[in-house]
Amino acid sequence: MELVLLCKRNGVGVVLKEEFVRNVLEVKRVSDRVMSLKLEIEGVMLNVVSGYAPQVGCELEEKERFWSELDEVMESIPTSERVVIGADFNGHVGERNRGDGQVWS
Repeated sequence: MELVLLCKRNGVGVVLKEEFVRNVLEVKRVSDRVMSLKLEIEGVMLNVVSGYAPQVGCELEEKERFWSELDEVMESIPTSERVVIGADFNGHVGERNRGDGQVWS
């Protein structure tokens, strides 16, 4: 059996192997685009962050909200803990200029 955690319409989730389910200490469902969970494995605190960035064509407000939520999650994790981020950042790769005039950081 596996633990599957999902948030609303955009399908953000984390799948864990059954043996790690008992190690989950906290689950934060920030929005339908950002979530995190905290596990303790062999004395190490591990934070798994999952995200799904708005794609081209989505409203600027939605893009800004995503990056703000992701930033808040990352800022809330103590520097002494480990972090793994799995996300679809809907980025562009390559030399072709597609007219996207702003880079999201």
